[in-house]
Amino acid sequence: VTLKDLKGFLPRVNCKISTNRLREVFQDVDTRKRNELGFDDFAELYHKLMFDENMFHERLESYSDEGRVVSVQQLTRFLVAEQGERVEEREVSRHMREYLQDPQRNVQEPYFTTTEFMDFLFSKQNELWDQKYDQVFQDMTKPLSHYWI
Repeated sequence: VTLKDLKGFLPRVNCKISTNRLREVFQDVDTRKRNELGFDDFAELYHKLMFDENMFHERLESYSDEGRVVSVQQLTRFLVAEQGERVEEREVSRHMREYLQDPQRNVQEPYFTTTEFMDFLFSKQNELWDQKYDQVFQDMTKPLSHYWI
């Protein structure tokens, strides 16, 4: 991915950034100075653009160990306090393991780095949608006014 590609792509995903700032972040990530990014470099650039450290420290730092990692207990507290979910630590621990899918981190006490925590907040695993409504039934036997259109 080149800088030119990114300039065309970012507006499509509603990421407004000045050309100078994009060039600066691109050069930070392009350690090989090839003016082209591979997948790992692109992922790093994405995280630098999307992860606002100030916002994390202002609003979410209280749910982490000094802004470094988020434990099961802290994530549980966040889900209960901020998202109004009724969850137990055992369930949260299982969700964290499923989200991470990293055998090296499959320890008794899983944790998120701050970047992983932010990614989790915007992931499919943290969506409000109830999965039982994914399946649509084509039952049109009731009056039309009974259906949401």
